[in-house]
Order: sequence, then C-alpha cells, then structure tokens
Amino acid sequence: MATSTKPVAEQQIDNLLSCQVNEGNIPAAILMAEQSLNIDPTLNNAQTYFQLTDLYSRQKNFEKVIEMANKLKTVSKYAYEVQLAKIDALIKLKRADDAKQHLLKVLIDLEQYSKQQIGFVLSSLHYLGLQQELNNTITKLESLYLGDTWFSDLLDTFLKVPVREKLNESSCANTLRILSEIKITGDNQEVVNIIKKLLHYTQEKGGFFHPCLNIVEQSGNLSITATVDNKQKLISIPLTLMPLLSDFHLSLIGHKLICLNKKNQINPLAAPVMNMLVDIYNLTNKFEMWSKNFPITRLQQYDELLELIFMPYSMSPVIRHYAKLLNSGEQEQLILESFLGSRVFNFGKTLLRKAGIKIKNQQEVGLLGIIDFLNHRSGVNGFFTSSSTNDIAIETLADKETKEVFVEYNLEDPLKTLLIYGFVDLSSPWLFSVPVAIHLDTGRKVEIYYNHATAHKDSLPEKLHHLAKYLPNTIERTQSKVTLNMLTLPEKGKQKIFKVMLSYCLFGKSDLNISNIQLNEVLQLEDILIQANMDFWRNLKTLIKQAKAQDDNPNDFIFIELDRLAEFGIEHIKSYLPYTKQFFKFEL
Repeated sequence: MATSTKPVAEQQIDNLLSCQVNEGNIPAAILMAEQSLNIDPTLNNAQTYFQLTDLYSRQKNFEKVIEMANKLKTVSKYAYEVQLAKIDALIKLKRADDAKQHLLKVLIDLEQYSKQQIGFVLSSLHYLGLQQELNNTITKLESLYLGDTWFSDLLDTFLKVPVREKLNESSCANTLRILSEIKITGDNQEVVNIIKKLLHYTQEKGGFFHPCLNIVEQSGNLSITATVDNKQKLISIPLTLMPLLSDFHLSLIGHKLICLNKKNQINPLAAPVMNMLVDIYNLTNKFEMWSKNFPITRLQQYDELLELIFMPYSMSPVIRHYAKLLNSGEQEQLILESFLGSRVFNFGKTLLRKAGIKIKNQQEVGLLGIIDFLNHRSGVNGFFTSSSTNDIAIETLADKETKEVFVEYNLEDPLKTLLIYGFVDLSSPWLFSVPVAIHLDTGRKVEIYYNHATAHKDSLPEKLHHLAKYLPNTIERTQSKVTLNMLTLPEKGKQKIFKVMLSYCLFGKSDLNISNIQLNEVLQLEDILIQANMDFWRNLKTLIKQAKAQDDNPNDFIFIELDRLAEFGIEHIKSYLPYTKQFFKFEL
C-alpha cells in the first residue's frame, strides 16, 4: 500500500483543500492551498500551485493566475495548461498585446495540445483579431487532423469555447473559464442573475455564444447587441435545450405564468431552460405588457375596427382561433396562447430525431431559449439548423447604428406582424392583398384570399425566378376561374412587376406578350385590386381615428403602431397609381 511522503500537517491541509473544492467553497479552498504552500513553497508542491491557478481564476483574481502560471512554466506536467490559463487571464485583464505574444508562442507546439486546448487557442486567435494566424493555424491543423470527426466539428463551430468541467476530472477545462464573459446589463438585478444562470446552463450543455455579445434588459424589454463588423455565427444552441410546450402544464393566473413539468417529458434536458424563461417572463411583467399592447385584447371594445383588422386573415387558422377565444370570453387563455404563439418555433419530427428526441406527432412547437431575446426584422438572416451539431444557430450582422442583433421570424406583411407578434414591421418588402372576389368583363372570376400554407407553386419559367417570393403560395386555374392564395403587392420600386405577376397568375405567362383581350384582363384586375386595397387602408385609418377619439389613452403604443400601419398601407398603395390602367400606355 502506497503512503504519502508529505508531512502529516501538509497532508491534512491537502485533505481539507480537497473537501473545500468539492463543496465549491472557493475562498476556503484558496486559504487551504496557501497554507499548504507556506509549509512547502517548492515545486515539490506543484499540484497545489496548479490548483491555485484554477481557484484564482474562479475568484477572478487574474493577477494571481499569472503569478501561479509563471511558477509552473518549467514543470512539464502542467506547462501547457497553465500557459493557456495565463493567456486567458491576460485577456480578462485586457492586456491584449501580452496575450497575443504568449499565444503566438503556443502555436509553435500546438500539435502537442489536446483537442479542447486547440479549440481554446483557435477561439483566442479569433477573439484577439489574429485572423491571418488563425487561417495559417487551421491550414496546419488540417494536414494533421483532416478527416477526424472532432476536428470537423471544431471547424464547424470553432468559436465554441470548452466549458469548465468538474475539478476532479483530468482535463484542460480544469484551468480554463469561458473565453470571455458576455456582458449582461439590466434594470432588474434579479432578471440579470437568472439570465446569467440560463447562459451558464446553456454553455454547460453545449451552447455557444460569441464573446462579443451583450444581453440587455431595460424596463422589461430584452435585446441582444454585438460588436462585430462582419457576418459570423453569434449564437448556437442544441435542440436538446429547446423546451417543447407539450412537456409542460401551462396556465395564466392574472398576469403570472404558471409552469409545471409533466412526467416522462420528451425533452427533459430543456426543463431548466423553460423554468428560467418563465421566471424571466414573470419578473419582466411580459404578460401584463402583452395584454395592454396586443391588438386583439387592447382593441376588443372597438368591434368594427377589430373586425376590419381581422378581415384580411379571416381564413388563417391562428387568427380564427384567437377570435374564437376572444368571443368566448377566454381572456387569459387568449393572452397565454397569443404570447407564446409570437415566440414558438416548429420542430419537425426528422429534425428532432437527429438530436435523439423522439416524438409521436409530425412536429412539436417549442421555445428557443436565449434566442427568444432577439427581436424581429424583415430582410435579415433567420435561424438555421447545423446538420453536424443539431443546433439552431444565428449567423448575421448587427445593426450598424444600434449594434442590436435582429433575426427574421417569418416573412410577413406589417398587418400580420401586428396580429401575430404585436408590433408593426415596416421593413417588410410587401403588403398582402385583402381578400376580394372579382368578376372581369370577360366573365372570368378571380378570388384572392389569405391562408398561410406551404407554397405549392408551379415550376416557374426561368424569366420569373426573380418573382418567386412575390407570387401567391398557390395558384389554381380553370377555364373560367382563378384562385390565388397570398397575393402580394411588392414594395416601392417593384410596382412594374405587378402586371407580370398578374399575367402569370391568370394565364401562366412569363411576360406581357399576350393578346389584347388578355392584356385588358390584366389591366382591369390590377385596377380593381388597387382600388379594393386602397379602400381597406383608408377605411382602417378612419376607424383608428374614431377609436382614438373614444379611448382614454389615445397615445398608447397600440394606436401609435396602428397610425404607422395605416399610413404605410396608404402610401404603399398610392405608389401603384401611376402604373395602373390609365397610365399604362407610358410603360409599354
């Protein structure tokens, strides 16, 4: 049986040190380690120096980390790990030049480092802006590890920094913290603390957050900003951390969300994420704010106005369901479902199966964790799923002026975003036409409606590929009738293509090289459509004005949004007037 050669007192201190470390009592563990070094300050006690390197890092005493690392630089057993710990500390102390100097030395023997350590080095090169060195290092590593699964995964998400493992596990993670702490600021410190826990849990389970991110809570509103100048991956979260709503019993009591975990959950790893999101929603008064600003609840006393707002989407299953809840007096259920409906993501069966999540239905709806904090803007990048990691990721640019990171939820028009997401999106590239049934002089009937469904478009001629996003989701043609689902009126500057769109909708033609009779049908249809849509928007403006005159708070958010919406709609339709029938001769 082996016996320790250490003096009894030193051995007792080491035992106490191990106990304090295992219990997570960092100050006491540091005290024990320092006492051990007082007894034996030589490198015979190198393990204690090594433990102190990690403990000081946890305590954010980075000057001491550097001091311990310098002590151990000649001890081969710890040399690689403490060198990286020193670089990490220099970065935390904002001593970038010193960090770069040490990092470049590491590159000489990088092949001697472990997989996790290599990941840290690549992340550090990127963070310090050493792009050329990063490219050269990746090229060098490819000659050694190309074809290895771990290296392929590392290249796919090389910004992901290894998460610290438990102290009693032999890994470089023992000495490395997350490369750079994401800045979290807020008016409510309790909310900030929960966000920190959520961030840590997500990272611990494999999530990635770019070190340039800032998470901001202000007056209950959450957002994410980033200081990046080029498009790159900012967030990546495993599907196993996406709470599926079917795993929880959800109810609303007043404005407080109650969430109970179901037994035998489909995706149990996401349960802590859901519970922390619920706490954040409640602490930021999300449901009270939603009930005051969501148009369906806020405008329920103005029947004519609400009916007109519903009209364009009267066939949409979601809008019809909300209207049913409103009419049956299920106010709390309406608030709950519409709030969650503005945030959920559809997860397909195949996608979840790849992540080891088995479901019976073809799809499940769930939340996206911290991605939920990102606000919507049309035209920016949406979410994408990494095939190699089964993560949902955000790869985009921040706004040049505000630095806020946006994501495109879905491509909708401004009225639909108001009804689904609770705000008007004026960055949308189009308006959907209002539903209308039109009888043309030729006897042809054209019906236009809106029912958000999967697009089933004909195989488009090459000449029309640039119109694909503008054409209706479905086009049904018979000899005497054409039915169009989700017809758009393109943005300003694209008015001329509307006639070509209608020619294709009516006759399957890719241009206006059609007979005079067909051309007149296109022109008549365009005229009637523009007039019908203008009537809708002018009527909406009138009803908004009437509601504001009756309301006790005419300057509320909802009326500001409605005014912006009506003005946008009218101006959008007016931009088509120079291109309608009476002016067409100038456009040929």
